Formats: sequence, structure tokens, C-alpha cells
Amino acid sequence: MSLLDLSFQVSGQRCLLHSHTGSARRRVRLERLSVSGGRERFGVIKGSLIVSLIWSFWHAPIWFLGSGYSGFALLRYTIAFAICVTSVGFVMGLCYHSCRNLLVPVCIHFTLNFLGGGIYKGPMVDLVSWYALFYALTAAGYFLTERRKWELAREARPVS
Repeated sequence: MSLLDLSFQVSGQRCLLHSHTGSARRRVRLERLSVSGGRERFGVIKGSLIVSLIWSFWHAPIWFLGSGYSGFALLRYTIAFAICVTSVGFVMGLCYHSCRNLLVPVCIHFTLNFLGGGIYKGPMVDLVSWYALFYALTAAGYFLTERRKWELAREARPVS
């Protein structure tokens, strides 16, 4: 338990801090971008991937200014962070498309921030690396599931 600080003082502060951040506003802006430019033009999967890449680079200042790493550790952190944020953005885009409820991506974003910025006390590069692996596998699973659904829907359409 040395990597987690589950005291009420720390987790209560982080819960309040992360519940009042601008994540919903940013997500609404990116949702407008994805609906107006991405999904209508490229489809749900490509549009979600494009928006999640934009969202990943939106966080680029954290890589260089907020990480405190340099050299190989910075490279590892940057790559893992980009994979993590791109994957989680892709998952949030597909989740939003499936249920049309902004609360789902907001809760995913809140959980990611709360666990990573709130109660974890270990090296951030390790946590981000595990997040990158988990969310990349989750994004791949969502991609395969959605692709299979669309293939079945296409096969079920009558040929005219």
C-alpha cells in the first residue's frame, strides 16, 4: 500500500478537485470537433481516432513541463502517455457514440485523473505505462467489437 495514499484528506481533496476541472468543457469542445469534422466525414472509428490523437497532443505540455523527467525516462513517459491518452480518447469516443451520454466519457476521464493524479504516489512513468497497456488493449477490443458489428450490419442489408 505504499504506492497509494487512501487517506480521507488526500482522496477527498482530489475527488473535489477533479470533479470541478474543465474536463467536461474540453470534452464538449472535442465532441463538437468530432461530430462536425471527424465522424461525419470519416466515420465513427476513424473520427474517434483522429479526435483522440488531437486530444493526445493537447496534453503535450504535460509531457515536457509537468513530468519532471529527462532523457530516456522522458521518452518512455511521452510514448506511454501518448498511447494512453490516444487509447482512452478512442474508447471515450466509441462509448459516447454508443450511448450519447456525455457523463460516460466524463466519468472515464475523472477516474483516470483521480487515480493518476490523486492517490498514486509511485513513479508516474510506471503508472502511465500500465495505463497505456490497459487502455490500448481496451481500445483494440472495442475496435474489433465495433468492426464486427458493422460487418454483420452490412451483411444483413438487402442488396438493391
